[in-house]
Amino acid sequence: MQVSFSVRKNKINKSGLMPVLMTITFKGERVRKDVKDVRVKEKHWKAKDQRIKPSTKSEEYNYHVEYNKKLDEQEGVVKSIFRYLMLNNIEPTKEFVLDKLNSGLEVNLTHDFVDCFEEFIEKGKNIKTDGTLRRYRTALNFYKDFSEAKNFRLHFDNITIDFFEDFRDYAFEERNTLNNYFAKLVSVLKTFMNWSFDRGYHENIAYQKFKAPEQEIEVVYLTMEELMQLYKHEFESPRLEHTKDTYCFGCFSGLRYSDLKQLNSSHVFDDYIKLNIQKTKR
Repeated sequence: MQVSFSVRKNKINKSGLMPVLMTITFKGERVRKDVKDVRVKEKHWKAKDQRIKPSTKSEEYNYHVEYNKKLDEQEGVVKSIFRYLMLNNIEPTKEFVLDKLNSGLEVNLTHDFVDCFEEFIEKGKNIKTDGTLRRYRTALNFYKDFSEAKNFRLHFDNITIDFFEDFRDYAFEERNTLNNYFAKLVSVLKTFMNWSFDRGYHENIAYQKFKAPEQEIEVVYLTMEELMQLYKHEFESPRLEHTKDTYCFGCFSGLRYSDLKQLNSSHVFDDYIKLNIQKTKR
């Protein structure tokens, strides 16, 4: 990769000022882009150094210090982009380079997708339920399976619509994934991408367009008649009898199993149950 600067003599204005053109060359490709807000007279341009020399004392100040700093910064941004590409094994394209240059955002070099997902899980331990964390871990393993099966390196900038279509095909055709489970995989991915975006780990927002709606499923429940039939039934096994009582008590009281586990005699009054339900995790 090479970066060079030159003046655009064909774009000279009435004041004799010309824009400075940045040219990036890599693997037979060439990207050209004017350096924003930098204009120079031809006599002040040092072609050998590709920088602006100071104006003479008798001339109006030509902002050579400020403009040269902008040229240095632009060259640094380009080098950061290509370091990022190299570290993440991404094949450079004109579209990718121009998109990064036009975004005006800082290029992060060290934010690995999988490492950041591990951080996402770790930092959720105090605010998420164990079940949610297990779901995140299972989803990450699914993404890694896809990455290995399709030789697709997971990194933030290639979570695009093309990725989504390939991931969907893999899930349905090779893993026989059900619609609602696929929707959960996409939901977890979008949650993680939002979390990492908020922390400045990437600037990619293509994932926001991913759509995988869940389908309505039939809710199976007992009628009151069926519930009472179960309640009155006596099992020979003490274990099954205890399970039946617990289940029926949950149905009658509307308490979740996690609430039933912490219930004791101090919570039970004559005609009501008083229990502080804490569900601060998701």
